[in-house]
Amino acid sequence: MINISELYIYPVKSLAGIKLTASKLSPFGLQYDRRWMIVDSQGQFLSQREMANMACIKTNIINDQLVLTYDDSEIVVPTVDTQSNSIQVTVWDDSFKASHVSKDVDNWLTLILGKECQLVFMQEDVQRQIDL
Repeated sequence: MINISELYIYPVKSLAGIKLTASKLSPFGLQYDRRWMIVDSQGQFLSQREMANMACIKTNIINDQLVLTYDDSEIVVPTVDTQSNSIQVTVWDDSFKASHVSKDVDNWLTLILGKECQLVFMQEDVQRQIDL
């Protein structure tokens, strides 16, 4: 029998996670888990491996909306329209289309991280290869 002692999701790849007591399941796995990602100006994903301060950006989901917090600064991430601009992004050796979220969020993240970046969202129709 499997026993789950703690449950976390990471809504934005490489940012701080959220401890949960329960979660809904979606076709992607746990609801909200790794649906957003920060990419550089070339669409390459950014990681704590290169930018350790990403771990200091906290995530929260309030009323189905992503909220990012860093020190005393907070930004509510707007819901992504399915018709929003798509850009080509790359995670490791995998490339796919993701929806750009908001220039305001990009500016907020760029100021904190000290590198030009964008927040993107993976829509329901995105399929990534999973290595087993």
